[in-house]
Amino acid sequence: MLLTIKDRLILLGTLANVQGNLTELRILRELREALSFSEKEHKKLNIREEGGRILWKEGEPKEVEIGEVAKRVIVNKLKELNAQGLLSDDHLGIADKFPEVEGA
Repeated sequence: MLLTIKDRLILLGTLANVQGNLTELRILRELREALSFSEKEHKKLNIREEGGRILWKEGEPKEVEIGEVAKRVIVNKLKELNAQGLLSDDHLGIADKFPEVEGA
């Protein structure tokens, strides 16, 4: 799945406190590593925090493999946030990539 820098940051935040079984947690750990930024990428994008906001220079989207288990966990988390009314405008780009979230 092609993900922008913003998509990656939103997914990292969304998955930060997800709980599950051992297999899911190991899969999510691998996904978080794929979503994360290398030292080189961090420097190139000038990722920084200013006034409580994360800022960066635009860069190329990154292809990140999201398997069925990780996809199910992401969709379930987005549905949970939606049901609780906790989604923000920032989540829209991610929710659009997972149409299964609609109608939650």
